[in-house]
Amino acid sequence: MKNILRSILPALVAVAAFATTAHANDTITVNWTNSTGFGMGRDFTAAYNACNGGTCTIPHDINNGTTGVLTHTAASTQYIRTMSTRFYYMDGLTRKSCQLVVSAYGPNSTFPGPGCEGKSITFSKGNGTGTSPVCQWALVTEDPKTCTYVFNVTTMN
Repeated sequence: MKNILRSILPALVAVAAFATTAHANDTITVNWTNSTGFGMGRDFTAAYNACNGGTCTIPHDINNGTTGVLTHTAASTQYIRTMSTRFYYMDGLTRKSCQLVVSAYGPNSTFPGPGCEGKSITFSKGNGTGTSPVCQWALVTEDPKTCTYVFNVTTMN
């Protein structure tokens, strides 16, 4: 029995270390471009508790014609990592906004990983008039093995 434990223990330690390391590096990155003609600020109401299961970097403002980078880096023990934020701008007296919620989930007992079992994305117009603002997103790259996702988002008036 001791010989069996001696032979499999190093392998178990290596697998555990690999799974923890891969999970700790999980990252959601959003490149959010402001093409509204106005400056955009982060909506603190929607951004409250915006980062579940790790740390988020969300810019306070994104100037017209520029791109802000949002990141969520997962804590190593979380099954679901969620980033939720809304950016808004004022068009005269009208407040217009787009909201993004991205979740990556896994590994768990039925999907041991490494990496992610999947993702979910919700991107919607929060406030505005008629068809304005226009809120667009695209998944640029995804790597479920490392649970890494990169999105491009554009807000237009």
